[in-house]
Amino acid sequence: MFQLADEPPIRAMLVREGADRASLLIVVHHSAADGASLNVLCGELWQVYTAVCQRRSPELPSLQSDFRDYVDGVEKLRTSETFADDCRYWRERLAAGGHAQPLPYDGDPGAEPCRTTATLARSPPVRWLPGSS
Repeated sequence: MFQLADEPPIRAMLVREGADRASLLIVVHHSAADGASLNVLCGELWQVYTAVCQRRSPELPSLQSDFRDYVDGVEKLRTSETFADDCRYWRERLAAGGHAQPLPYDGDPGAEPCRTTATLARSPPVRWLPGSS
């Protein structure tokens, strides 16, 4: 759980799985990243990882925009006629009420929840990176 008043909204940990194997675990609070920014983060991490594996210096592209550009784009969208039409459409649909549509379901709604557990192989102890605790 994140305590946003006291902690950063992103955490990273390198989990050593063996002498020559490790996984990078990243946990991000939903307020710190959306799908688009996670795509950028993962793409850049992959570029850096690939460069390091090839024993070359990572080179990332320079930033093409900043937060101001993002805010301007959102403002432009929210003041557009298309956005106003979408809002009108959904206000009308929600105001009309009606019955909830049944969701597709392929199981027995009266069945007890499945309580399966997986057995995990014992993993080596986690080693925290300096300054990441």
